[in-house]
Amino acid sequence: YTELKTSEDGLTDEEAEKRLEEYGLNQIEEVKKKPLIYNFLANLYQLLALLLWAASILAFISGTPQLGFAIISVIIINAVFSFWQEYEAEKAVEALKKIL
Repeated sequence: YTELKTSEDGLTDEEAEKRLEEYGLNQIEEVKKKPLIYNFLANLYQLLALLLWAASILAFISGTPQLGFAIISVIIINAVFSFWQEYEAEKAVEALKKIL
């Protein structure tokens, strides 16, 4: 109680007003969302994806285009699954916000 400057009876009216002025209302503020396409494209230039892009370029240079296309397909599949997981997690957070 001492650390939080309160008691078993709660805050005094003066302390409650002071904290309201200092910290604002007790609510979660909405963060401006990026369009979904940006979230998907972000998965195409993560560190692992960049390494795979480099590997696909090297595969094309070395004369094995099949391997290059296979690596590109892995990049795209990874981006789709990562995007889907992030999208589902975002929906879960929004559902929790509605409950709160």
